[in-house]
Amino acid sequence: MANIADLEVKDELKRLYQHDSDWNALLPLLDDRITEGEFNLREFLGGFQDLPDEITLRNVKPAMSTVVYRTKCAAWMPERFEEGITGYDSLDRIYHTLNPHENTLVIVTTRRVSVEWAQIDQIHDWDWQLYILHWDGTKGLLFIHNSSNSGFFKTLAQAVAGEDVEQIRGPNIFRCLSGVNRIKLQNVGLLEQLGRLIRYTMRAGSDVEPGITEAQKRKAIKANLFGQGFENGQRSTIGCSYKGRIWSYKTTNLLAWRTWCRAVGDRLIDETLDPEEVLRGTLVPTLVTERPKKMPIAVDWPDIFYKEPEQVFSFRINGVDVYRHDADLSLLDASEDGALKFAISSGAARAEFKLKLFEKDGVPDYSIETDAPHAVIKHRSRSMQLREFLEKEPPTIWFSDGSALSGNEYVPLRRQPEPFPRDRIEAWNWTGTSIRVESQGVTKRAESIQFRVITEMKKRGFSVVFDDDDSGEAADVVGIFEQGDHLEVEFWHCKFALADEAGGRIKELYEVCGQAQKSIRWLEKPRDLFTHLMRREPRRGEAAESTRYEVGAEKDLLRIREKADSQPVRLRVFVVQPGLSKAAASAGQLELLAVTENYLLETFAVPFGVVGSD
Repeated sequence: MANIADLEVKDELKRLYQHDSDWNALLPLLDDRITEGEFNLREFLGGFQDLPDEITLRNVKPAMSTVVYRTKCAAWMPERFEEGITGYDSLDRIYHTLNPHENTLVIVTTRRVSVEWAQIDQIHDWDWQLYILHWDGTKGLLFIHNSSNSGFFKTLAQAVAGEDVEQIRGPNIFRCLSGVNRIKLQNVGLLEQLGRLIRYTMRAGSDVEPGITEAQKRKAIKANLFGQGFENGQRSTIGCSYKGRIWSYKTTNLLAWRTWCRAVGDRLIDETLDPEEVLRGTLVPTLVTERPKKMPIAVDWPDIFYKEPEQVFSFRINGVDVYRHDADLSLLDASEDGALKFAISSGAARAEFKLKLFEKDGVPDYSIETDAPHAVIKHRSRSMQLREFLEKEPPTIWFSDGSALSGNEYVPLRRQPEPFPRDRIEAWNWTGTSIRVESQGVTKRAESIQFRVITEMKKRGFSVVFDDDDSGEAADVVGIFEQGDHLEVEFWHCKFALADEAGGRIKELYEVCGQAQKSIRWLEKPRDLFTHLMRREPRRGEAAESTRYEVGAEKDLLRIREKADSQPVRLRVFVVQPGLSKAAASAGQLELLAVTENYLLETFAVPFGVVGSD
């Protein structure tokens, strides 16, 4: 049975049925989706005592939040929790279950409460509360979560861990932000002493930077911080308050909450972490009225494009329908001080845009200008003018120093990485290759850089090697290994040299480094990468076509796509520029390579490789 209404299935279904698929191998992959994480969750939940049928622990999804207490007890006493819940005797229902091996207690309570708009006994609401307690006996830490996200529950902590408990709060609470890379602060709450008065102020969005500066001048106390960044190769949000609450926007299962708490606890008690260092490595946006005097190297799609499958987006440009998987977003006439221009294009159509920065009524503002006023974007069943859409959802322009500009919101790096080590540039012998010819095309030109890369990849045992070159590419060449418990993907980005001899020309690295940075966004939804590749077969051009599969076939990619639902996908990114000389690489080139590697590692923890010449 196949759901032909599913957008993802629709385009591949006809081609799939043309293959003699090995369904005996494929069906077990579709049926057995139990990942290692799901197995661990089942084992963890199996350690709890039974609850009533209406409360299933697998369906309990707490928000990531906790308060933390230091304890001195040799063993905790979870059975005494009743003594610590205020108004326990007035509760209508109480359910609780304990996993003694994992020192985790789950409590569900409910009480009948009156409604504000009626003083009638027969009309009431039910107030359900979830409590989760976890005691880490090795570190002496007690974590308490409550679904109302209010209160600090010292009485409850004393009931289960003894009278001698101390809540972790104050400046040390900000240690929990360490370990999260590229934290972009979105909210900063400040307590400012003004004579006898204490004023609480909140700085949000691009107002964060002046808020922090003012705080330092007045020696205000940071009441709370919230931001988003990357941790363990994934997007992460983290917030904390001076009073001791720690939270994230994510909701998850009980095992993941317990694991998150332990990681937070490790940071809180790490005496080597200086809480004042937290803000020094963060990324803080500012609003600008002029473009940065730096070289732009890439322009990236708005975030909304990475939150949904690419097939739900399409464009109509100059009367031509352009699908997202065939569309390319690229910079135009990049320079350090010229207009910031970019284009959305495919082989059949093209629309050019310009980002304009200015001040309006004393406030920084921006607009998008275009040479295609009638270009339209279609998102599912909705359509709107493309220029209007890009003003609401501006693309991100990346600069050579790692800073970024989205609309008029500019985010600089506060710390520049060390230059890329020269000895890590892999020097190939390019004999037989024209280093000024990049693409192999449909005729598979043997003198091209791409052909040489594919030749090298064919020696390494990939399950699939795919020529994804052209507008809308994930990379020039994509290689996929199938390992026992995970998938390994390699992106190879190629660029031609501007001269016949290798040297230290930084211009030759701008575009290819930008492509490397953009491409890792496929890790947001790895399955979509494999769907994207399937949609782009065959390769067409020059009034001809050829298969994009250099190794493997569509049935292999289909099998890999199904594996991606239950196995992690790991990515490595390579840039190939034979015009880069290992011996003569300039300081600017090494700095740009370092910025690129730093971005890949600090966001999705993607290893980076560079191929050049001697």
